[in-house]
Amino acid sequence: MGNNHNHPPNTSQQYQHFQHSQKSQQSQHSHSQQDSCAHNIFEFKELRIDSRLDSGNLKLAKQAAPGQYDVWIAPDCYKTKFEVKNCIWFYFKVSNVDLQGADSRTIQFRLMNMKRVEYNNYAKQGMVPVYYSPGKENVWRYLATPLQGLKINGPNLEVKFSYNFTAAESQAGVYFAFSFPYSYTDCQNFLHSLEQAYDNHPDIYFHRELLCYSHEGRHIELITITGHDHSVLNDSKAEIEPLLPDLFPAYQTLHLNEPPTLSNKHLHRPFKFKNKKYVFFTARVHPGEPPANYILQGLIYSLLNNPEDPINRALLQNFVFVFIPMLNPDGVYKGYSRTDAIGINWQFTYHLSENDRKKYHGPHAVLEVSKSLSKDDRLVLYIDLHAHSNKDAGFLYGTWHKDWTKRADMRTFARLLDMYSKNFDYNICEFGTLKMLEEPDPNKMGVAKTEVRKQAGVLHAYTLETSFHITIKDPDRYYLERNPEKKLDRKQMRRIGVAEFMEIGEGIKHAVLDMFGVHPKSILPYTFYGCKEDLRKYIVQVMKETWKPKEPQQAMITKKEEKEKIPISGRQNT
Repeated sequence: MGNNHNHPPNTSQQYQHFQHSQKSQQSQHSHSQQDSCAHNIFEFKELRIDSRLDSGNLKLAKQAAPGQYDVWIAPDCYKTKFEVKNCIWFYFKVSNVDLQGADSRTIQFRLMNMKRVEYNNYAKQGMVPVYYSPGKENVWRYLATPLQGLKINGPNLEVKFSYNFTAAESQAGVYFAFSFPYSYTDCQNFLHSLEQAYDNHPDIYFHRELLCYSHEGRHIELITITGHDHSVLNDSKAEIEPLLPDLFPAYQTLHLNEPPTLSNKHLHRPFKFKNKKYVFFTARVHPGEPPANYILQGLIYSLLNNPEDPINRALLQNFVFVFIPMLNPDGVYKGYSRTDAIGINWQFTYHLSENDRKKYHGPHAVLEVSKSLSKDDRLVLYIDLHAHSNKDAGFLYGTWHKDWTKRADMRTFARLLDMYSKNFDYNICEFGTLKMLEEPDPNKMGVAKTEVRKQAGVLHAYTLETSFHITIKDPDRYYLERNPEKKLDRKQMRRIGVAEFMEIGEGIKHAVLDMFGVHPKSILPYTFYGCKEDLRKYIVQVMKETWKPKEPQQAMITKKEEKEKIPISGRQNT
């Protein structure tokens, strides 16, 4: 199942620096009272339970018996007029453990009120909490022991687990969380490390700017990364990106008379790279989904780790990467599961943002940036990053299109990502239906991908999800060495963590280059399809075979297409 889930596929000095700063942040904030009702401390004779952390969450802890403790998750916006009954994310520290004279002691914890949406993860797939022990292992890991009990109580789950505290851990403490945490402070540390490394880099153009403030004044930032283009940077008449309505507050007070240059780039918006394609990513609209940040981080580290690599060089020369790394910093900081500071789940509000920019400032920012970047057809891809409770591996939600070729294009990108990532699975991707286009579901209107598609005209607009902890994908399904008649092996479950989330991000890099550019080391020639055009033709063929004109609502990826065989007569390239 794999033990260590806190190292990226290619450990770099930057990642090690980030890990160090993350651990320092945990130590620094564990003894300071925070301003959230989810940031509480509970003192008992034999231990202390503390959620005074950036992203911490507990509303109550009680001792049920010696060595046994019941804890309750604080719902989003707990004890405010905006309270919403979302109880999924938890994150707390246990310290000052009385070992009663022994070398170690096992303490049992029972989560009393986890929302039942996690039933599939915990009851059917063996998900367990993660822990971090500064005095023992110095990395986040899944608990080594399975859950000791699971009880369904109406809309809630009661989840029981134990941990054996050593002498070193009894005082230093151990952290427990629903999934691998990625806090607001972690995000700021990550951006700061990027800025230090690349702000004056000879080959990398890096631009960091304040996009807007959250309801509580935290920074929502926009990052732009590409390779230096001297035809733009040395042009005295070079254009910069425009100011957008109700955004970029730091620029509003500036009165810059000199033309934009690299030396004064922090005083103006990024340069426009009109000859490059733009790709745009957003993460953490749902604060309780930290895998989204690890996916994004994997993409960025992989892109910047070696600018001279032919693949990275092709990407930096031909693409501009734009991302909002943390769209809902208030929710992340406060340890919420789904909402912002005033109880709104932004996932379904993008269509409302134009009429109430201040209330929905995050969705408004996403759409305004998308529309601006899509001018001159620069924006070719938008991905909103999430995590999912009840599906396996990574997968995409796309949108419907009436044109066969464009529907095939959307599926082609998903296929490419499936080829390049061992933790992404095309077979669970969905691309909507004709019925959804003509009769939109009011409960699913206004999601980011749909509104970016509508308002910015971006065909390749997706929600990318990943399971919090599991994949059952066959990672070698496309290669020629495989028997093309062999069914996909979907029985072997593999536990995934930080390294695997980051691997999906690295896979995005390759899929972007193969889909929208020229990949110098494409793996397509070594698959049964041979080239992108033949892959696209095959996808159209499968769609037409599964098309049911009398039942348009079934014109999505059907179960037949999900379980398709690799064509026996596929192209045999060596």
